[in-house]
Amino acid sequence: MTDPSYDEVSAYHEAGHVVFAYLFNIPVKCVTIKKTPCFRYTYYGMLKIIFKKRVARIILAAGLFVQQKYFPLVNDSRDGQTDKKRFDLISKRDPAFNLSEAKSVLDKHFEDPVIRYKIEILSHELLKERTLNGDKIKKILDAAVLQNS
Repeated sequence: MTDPSYDEVSAYHEAGHVVFAYLFNIPVKCVTIKKTPCFRYTYYGMLKIIFKKRVARIILAAGLFVQQKYFPLVNDSRDGQTDKKRFDLISKRDPAFNLSEAKSVLDKHFEDPVIRYKIEILSHELLKERTLNGDKIKKILDAAVLQNS
């Protein structure tokens, strides 16, 4: 097996954020794997509100979680390291909710083949398009449900 490209790892990482945000009904306005000043990113609607909730911590952890599931031998990307730092800062507000709790929730949902299929479809679209807006994301994920049923 060949080593994945940085873009491929980033696409799966960002797709993890998006699919789990979608699962928890958190709107995603944009996702990109283009190089930006803040690396690659997912832009959520209601950002200030969601980071007060535990579900936001799960969504934040989802990028690194998915990256590790698909590419276990790849060291944390800069995106993953950034997510880990953000997660640690946010978790200081609620020490009872830590990364292992988020991973436990993510593991449970990751067992669902539809979730994995959505991550794979979205990551492939990200590799092609580089940036997806909220409408395109919704269309891709809604179609993934229909195709996988």
